[in-house]
Amino acid sequence: MNKTTTFDSLHDVEMRKEQLLREIRKDSKQMDNLSHQLFTPSEPLRGKRGNLRLQGLFNIGTNVFDGLFLAWKLYRKLKR
Repeated sequence: MNKTTTFDSLHDVEMRKEQLLREIRKDSKQMDNLSHQLFTPSEPLRGKRGNLRLQGLFNIGTNVFDGLFLAWKLYRKLKR
């Protein structure tokens, strides 16, 4: 990782600086694009929208059932 570079003139230093700056900007744009793709929510497909609603209702129903079942078990245990 420790590469030693020798520069013969100030112009060489400036050219290397510009090259590194271009690479940093290119990498920054790539990181911005990747983070945008990662954190932007995707739109559901139109044909599957009804299936997603049904799946959501099923999830809510099972959560309600699980909560009621837990409350019933706790009630029976604490009733004694």
